[in-house]
Amino acid sequence: MKLFSFMGATIFFVIINGLIDRKRIKGRQNMREILRLAAPVILEMILGMVVWIADTAMVGRLDAQALSAVGLGGQIFFSFVNVFAALGVGAAAIVARHIGAENYERGKQSAAHAFQISIVLGMVLTIFSIFIFDKFFILAKAESKVIDLGTRYLRLIAVSGLFMVPGMVTSAILRASGDTKTPMIGAIITNVINLIGDYVLIFGKWGFPRLEVDGAAIATAIGQIIGFCYVIWVLFKRDGKIKYEMAYLKTWDKKDFDQIWHLSLPAQTHELLSSGGRLIYAFMIMQLGTLSFASNQIATTAESLSFMPNSGFAVAATTMVGQYLGAGKLKEAEKNGWMSSYLAAAVMGATAIIFFFFPRQLARLFTDEMDIVDLAGKCIRIAALEQIPMGFSMVLGGALRGAGDTKGPMLTAILSTWIYRLPVTYVIVYIIKAPITALWYVTAIQYIIEAIFLVIRFKRGKWSNISIY
Repeated sequence: MKLFSFMGATIFFVIINGLIDRKRIKGRQNMREILRLAAPVILEMILGMVVWIADTAMVGRLDAQALSAVGLGGQIFFSFVNVFAALGVGAAAIVARHIGAENYERGKQSAAHAFQISIVLGMVLTIFSIFIFDKFFILAKAESKVIDLGTRYLRLIAVSGLFMVPGMVTSAILRASGDTKTPMIGAIITNVINLIGDYVLIFGKWGFPRLEVDGAAIATAIGQIIGFCYVIWVLFKRDGKIKYEMAYLKTWDKKDFDQIWHLSLPAQTHELLSSGGRLIYAFMIMQLGTLSFASNQIATTAESLSFMPNSGFAVAATTMVGQYLGAGKLKEAEKNGWMSSYLAAAVMGATAIIFFFFPRQLARLFTDEMDIVDLAGKCIRIAALEQIPMGFSMVLGGALRGAGDTKGPMLTAILSTWIYRLPVTYVIVYIIKAPITALWYVTAIQYIIEAIFLVIRFKRGKWSNISIY
C-alpha cells in the first residue's frame, strides 16, 4: 500500500509539472489577497467540519443503524441542497465580473434575480424532502430500522431547505463580491446552534427529551435556518457594492434570468451528476453490509478535512479570476488561478501526511467500535493518495467557474464519475466482490483523472473568451 501511494503521487506530479508552465505563477504579488479571501472560507469549513465530526460522533454512540440512517439521510438531503444551490455558481461568476468592471448596479440586479430563483428552488427541495427522498432508502435496500430512522430524519430536516438554498446562493454572491467574512459569521451561528442542539436533543440533556436521530435532525434544521437567515439579512441591510434591492426583487428581467440559468445549469448538472453518483455509490456500498457502510461514512467524514482548504482556495480563485476578467486583466486572472491551485496542493500535502500516518486515530474520533475503527482507518490511509490531486481539481474547477466556464467541470464530472468510477465500483462490488478498501483506490484515481483534465482545460485558456453582459 505504501509503495503504491508513493508511486502514484510521484507519477501525478510528473504529469502535472509537465502540463503547467511554472513561469506563469512566479511572484507573490497577489498571494496575500488569495489568503485573505481563502482564510474565512477555510475557517467556515473548519467550523462545519467540527460540527460534522461531533454530529457523527454523537450519533455513532447510539448504534450502527442510527449512524447509517443519518449518514445516508444527510447525504441525500445535502446532495440535493448542493444541486439547487449551484445556482450560486452562475450568480457568483456574473457578480464577480460586474464588480471587476465596476458595474455595481448590474451586479445588484443579477444578485436579486438569483435570489428570486433560489427561493423557488428552496420550496421544491422541501417538498421533495417530505414526499420523495425517503424512497432512496428503499432503493438502497437498507435495513428496516435504517429506513424508519432515515425517513423521520429527512422529514424533520426538510423545512430548513426553504432557507438553506437562498442562504447558500446569497453566500456565493457575497464571496464573489470579495466578502468572505459574512458567510463565515453565518457559519459560526449555524454550527454553534447545531452543536449545542445535538448534545441536548440527541442525549436528552438540560431537561430536554432524548430524541436520538430525531434530535440530530432538529438541531441541524434550527442551526441552518438561523445561520442562513443572518446571511440573507446582512445582504438586505448592508451598504456596499452588492446588496439585495427591493426594487430589483419586484422586477422580472428575462435577459438576466437567461444569463443566470445559462451559467448555472451546467454547474447544477455537474452537482447533480456528482451527487447522484455519490448516492448510487452509497447504494452499492450498502450492499457490502452495515459495517462497511458505517466505516465508509466515518472515512468520508474524515476525508472532509480535505474540503476545508480546497474550498477556501477555490472561492479565492473564483472571485479573483472573475473580477480580474471583468477588469480586463487576463494575465492576472490566469496567474491567480494557478497560484491558488498550488497553494491548495501544498496544504493538501500536509493533510495527506496526517491521513497516511494517523488513520486509526482519526477513526477513533467517531466511534469506539474497534471493527469499524480498523476498517475506516484502512480507508483513510488510502485517501492520502487523493489529497494533492483533489487540490488541483477543486481549485481549478473554481477558477473556471469564476470565468463563466461551468461546462468544463461538468464534462469532467461525467468522465470521472459516470464513465470511470461508477462502472468500476459496480464491477468491484457485484462481480469481484472486493472489500470496501478497494473502492477508496478507485476514488483516488478518480481525483487524479479530474485534476489532469482540469489542468489541461485551464491551460488552454478558452475560458478567457466567455462574455458576460
